[in-house]
Amino acid sequence: MAVGIDVPAGVTDWVSYLTTTWLSAYEYRGNGFFNSSSPYTQWAAGDLTNSAESGVILNGSFTYAPPGGFSGTLSSLEFGSNLSGSASAGYDLSEVLTLDLSGATATTAFTYAIYYLSTQANLSYLWTYLSEQGTTQEGNNGAADTLYSFSGNDTLTGGTGADTFVFDADYVGVTGDWGTDTITDFTDGVDQIKFVDLWLDYSDFSSDTSVTVSGNVITYVDSSTSTTNTITLTGFAGTLDSSDFIFA
Repeated sequence: MAVGIDVPAGVTDWVSYLTTTWLSAYEYRGNGFFNSSSPYTQWAAGDLTNSAESGVILNGSFTYAPPGGFSGTLSSLEFGSNLSGSASAGYDLSEVLTLDLSGATATTAFTYAIYYLSTQANLSYLWTYLSEQGTTQEGNNGAADTLYSFSGNDTLTGGTGADTFVFDADYVGVTGDWGTDTITDFTDGVDQIKFVDLWLDYSDFSSDTSVTVSGNVITYVDSSTSTTNTITLTGFAGTLDSSDFIFA
């Protein structure tokens, strides 16, 4: 159970794309529209008359019953611009980013994510859904990609290039818990792990008795929640030091 995210070429930071480029051009505020009849194969939201504005399309085979929400099979959630089409012909857009939902489920969290995304241009409930489901993220070979941990279990693969793996309190939750995460291809001296609003600097991090760095595993035990969080660097045989981390 996980949402798949393949970072598209030209969009090295997919979260930044959503929070800046996509969101700044999303003017639509409403409940969106379905194609065909139930079970639906598409739901879309956006301005069909303005190609410059952002839009979003959900694909799958699902039903929707207020206030219960979505149920059925989810396929993908597409973000882009130039939304076009109709209920009878189906919808399309100039796709930039696609979330693969084929390994995820339509839960209450998903219904909230779609509702707030569509009616209020609020992405925070989408982050909650990604935290619930977990993610599998893959970057581009040769690009300096930025991949993000959420408070569920995430598997992050940067590909070749100087990649940054972000653990941000805005996404992993106010407690700072990120679950059981794996970075599959961390390269010493090239890639970096970035902690945002979790520790002040490397000294603060390395002196925290709740943190243990042992070989290829970073463990943080949150005293406020008694939650054990780990980052496992698959196949990593180097030594983690201050050069491998960024703090913001």
